[in-house]
Amino acid sequence: MSVDRGFVVLITSDSLGRGDAELGEALTIKLLQELAGAPVQPERMLFLNSGVKLVAEGSPALPHLRALEAGGVELRACGTCLEWFGLAGRVAVGKPTNMVAIVGELGAARKVVSL
Repeated sequence: MSVDRGFVVLITSDSLGRGDAELGEALTIKLLQELAGAPVQPERMLFLNSGVKLVAEGSPALPHLRALEAGGVELRACGTCLEWFGLAGRVAVGKPTNMVAIVGELGAARKVVSL
């Protein structure tokens, strides 16, 4: 598998797109599943706002995120967001981070894909 070191995926919601929430959640899981099996993967994924729900205990995204992490993708979740949603002690994959680090990661990235 080829890993394109340098691009970052920014996930700002647990639901992809606007409209039907149930469809958006299903699309998010499918996207993560496909990304986990893709030949080119990001260097890291950053989770903000309700996107942090994806890395928490009980998330249906965990198998796909664990596969990404096992393949060398760094997963980082906004600590403030985790606290906001009451998930600070429930991170199941990846590591908490702060906004200073997130801004640094975004600034250093060759390319950012925002979802």
